[in-house]
Amino acid sequence: KPRQESARENLRCGPCAIPFASCPCEGADNRMRTWQEAKSNKLRRLGDGGPAPSNDDGDGGPPLAESLKNEGSLWRFNPAAFMWDFRGTAVQHMIADRYGLDSATTMNLLIKAARGNALQPRNVEVGHFPELAVDEMLGVDDATIVRPTWEQVADELKSRNEDHGFQIVTKRKNPDKTLCYQLDLHLATQTLVQRIIEEVIEKKFEAKGRRIFRLLCERKYLESKVVWDLSMVPKKDANDLLCRMLKAQYIRMQEVPRTTDHNAQRTFFLWFVDMDRVGRLVQDEMLRTMWVLLTKREEKKRECDDFVGVGGEVTDLTPAQHKEFQALEHQVERLTTAILRLDETIMVLRDGAHQERLFNQRTKVHESPND
Repeated sequence: KPRQESARENLRCGPCAIPFASCPCEGADNRMRTWQEAKSNKLRRLGDGGPAPSNDDGDGGPPLAESLKNEGSLWRFNPAAFMWDFRGTAVQHMIADRYGLDSATTMNLLIKAARGNALQPRNVEVGHFPELAVDEMLGVDDATIVRPTWEQVADELKSRNEDHGFQIVTKRKNPDKTLCYQLDLHLATQTLVQRIIEEVIEKKFEAKGRRIFRLLCERKYLESKVVWDLSMVPKKDANDLLCRMLKAQYIRMQEVPRTTDHNAQRTFFLWFVDMDRVGRLVQDEMLRTMWVLLTKREEKKRECDDFVGVGGEVTDLTPAQHKEFQALEHQVERLTTAILRLDETIMVLRDGAHQERLFNQRTKVHESPND
């Protein structure tokens, strides 16, 4: 890490090969800004001049400004930028379902404004979401964003900050008495993960199973009787759902004996959820489903090829055959859409696990005693 920080500090200007920090030539600041913006692009072109880091990573090309068909150009895929956009869309939909479109618009504005700074390598490494003032949010240059007024943005951010049950936005006052707001990235990603898992639980165990699962996520280590009472599910149905979810490994049970002989009548049986384990289980199931969908799509593609024949043309088909061929193509498109949606869901789950690890690392650093 010290070597990486040193490399960033030694970024050099292209024309004069002097570090940007001490470069006297005109336009050095703009070239430095161009290099920083390139870090947030989903695709970055390499090897065509402009500011470049002093290490041998090879990145630092200008922003994506021309077609990918340009021969001789080398491109680098930026997974952090793709993940940021996937996560931002998922958070926006979650806020819209929970609070409405006005809150979702404000959240989208906050995420868009923080994108460039948050995708800098030093922030990506630790999962840091930068703090922003309302004026900075409204200064975003993006024609796709609906721009509310200053008062609307401030009121929405204040409401989200005062929602202590789901405080997804935190605020802090700068020395100049300017209020800055910050998205709680860990809470947002973990809420997305729990929401996806709850939808899977509801598909398998209906609404009662989802209610019990959510209760165990909020209140860890509950006895069976407490689960019956708080979930308002009849005893017989609740016991059946608990056993089925335990068998499917979505929940776990902890035995706490009151005596040394481990007598079942004098033992507490506590139910709880291991979210990390459940997340990995759901990912495995989705990957198996992905393999099935990919296999089916390949079969449908082969059917399309066999239907037309080697060297044949679609125009040679009769009206009845053409209708059947279009039905096969429609099935391929539906399978492709399902694969893309499933892939996006898996990416959100993996991002949630990654953000959880970063949060635990930050917590350990803060809790460690000073040397």
